[in-house]
Amino acid sequence: MHIIGGRSPNRALHTGQQVDVPPDVLTTITTMPANGIKYITKITCSGEENARWEIYINSERKATKRTTDRTVDFDFNLPLKMMPAEVLDVKAIHFGPGASSTLEATIFGFPE
Repeated sequence: MHIIGGRSPNRALHTGQQVDVPPDVLTTITTMPANGIKYITKITCSGEENARWEIYINSERKATKRTTDRTVDFDFNLPLKMMPAEVLDVKAIHFGPGASSTLEATIFGFPE
């Protein structure tokens, strides 16, 4: 973890939400361009339905998890390093019983 003056600068970098997400459709919940070097330490995901969550950097899938209690965290022991031109997408697909759902994600980390 990156430490400055004995304190970690880890913080919420970006939050996104999508409402009325239909079932059975992989949907981008939030997109964050790096806009400079960033280190991603954690991504929290939640919603009204259980879902499969996928993390992409420049359209390449980096991680996948499924919720069992409508929330899931991606904790990165070694932070994901994003270069200035890279883009991080958090996507989800839920299989709710014919209902639309609200899904949200928060990306935590720190700039270089």
